Amino acid sequence: MLTVLLLAGALVAAWALFARVLGRWHVMGPLAMAIGGAAAGIFITDKVGFGLFLNSNAAERIAELVLALVLFVDATEVRLGAMKAVRGPVLRLLFIALPISMFLAWMFASVLLPDLSLAVTLAIACIIVPVDFSPVTSIVKDTSIPQRLRHILNLESGYNDGIITPLFLFALALAGDAKRGGPGASLGQAIPAFLIAVAVGLVVGVAYAVLANASGRRGWFSAQSMRIGLVAVPLLTYALAVTLHGNGFIAAFVAGTVFRMLRRTRELHEELSLAEDISIINNMVLWFVLGATVIFIGQVLETIWPTLLLAALALTVIRMGPVLLSLLGTALPGRERLLIATLGPRGTASVVFGVLAFNAIDDIDSAALVLAVTVFMLGGSVLLHSLGTQPLLRVLVPSAKRGIVLGRPLPRRKSPSPRALTGAWAQLPNLHLPR
Repeated sequence: MLTVLLLAGALVAAWALFARVLGRWHVMGPLAMAIGGAAAGIFITDKVGFGLFLNSNAAERIAELVLALVLFVDATEVRLGAMKAVRGPVLRLLFIALPISMFLAWMFASVLLPDLSLAVTLAIACIIVPVDFSPVTSIVKDTSIPQRLRHILNLESGYNDGIITPLFLFALALAGDAKRGGPGASLGQAIPAFLIAVAVGLVVGVAYAVLANASGRRGWFSAQSMRIGLVAVPLLTYALAVTLHGNGFIAAFVAGTVFRMLRRTRELHEELSLAEDISIINNMVLWFVLGATVIFIGQVLETIWPTLLLAALALTVIRMGPVLLSLLGTALPGRERLLIATLGPRGTASVVFGVLAFNAIDDIDSAALVLAVTVFMLGGSVLLHSLGTQPLLRVLVPSAKRGIVLGRPLPRRKSPSPRALTGAWAQLPNLHLPR
């Protein structure tokens, strides 16, 4: 679709010129691209062709490669030192809150969309639950938020999509195999694919980290060549895993995790900068396409209120309830728990999962419902977290400019007494300054 490419490229180029100005108004790249995509949808005259493009093998492969790159980068951004400091809350979020959120999302999707199979509603749950801060990176970089909370949010975002990915792929396999063997056959395919993916990810991650360490000690690579290499590694890992009938997404995530653990350098962030930039560009194009699908959804669906309600529940009850429940009994103050529960943006993983589900589901009505939930949930998320985060912080972190961290005043320095000042002044003649 040359029209889509033309409009998306023009909008990315325009955004790059005014990114800082737009940032002051809390309009991040994904929000700008989604709004631009929705507006550009009016100029896409071939709506049927656009729908066929979304449902094509090319769109599916592009989405898969983008997700493989994103999962690798997310895994490499997880700092083990930060994990040790906030291990308890992070484990509660990943292994208590996340399963409860998945169950609630599955239940609400099944009730609100009763015509869909349980496999399709499970896929919807996998789409609307994972948290991703890539659309609003300013949140995890905002120093008005206590550092431990930023670590918790970053770690949750880095790991939850990797945890959900196997379940999402199982749901798609189950939806596709409903007439060809049912859950047993799908599970029989998913388990070997998972094991192959883990093995491939371990081998590639360990091998490249060891080779990079050895090459770095000898000065055999340049900064530029390593940046290029770390773009190729997740693509190589994905392709190798798929060739061996494994799961390419899980392989990319495992490779990134292992590489981060074994790579010995202080320049890792610089080495990953190119992969991050490419991931951001691809992410912005996906948000543009997502915005443009609003026109397509409007033509296909007769009733949209169930999908709108499910999207609203995903951003509120499905996220906040399980998080608050899982953090009960921790040392985190109440306002910090509420902040973690409220800050739950969705991002690239949900976009890619939505596109993959739209491609994998044969029934066009079911596929359109899945796409509608994805679009409405992501649109609401990017609006809510782009425009609502600062007011939320002013309420829950009222002290960002007054030297208070979530109600805990910083210790005040005592003013020196006159006697102490007199004694210090008397010692000045005895000081020996270096010549």
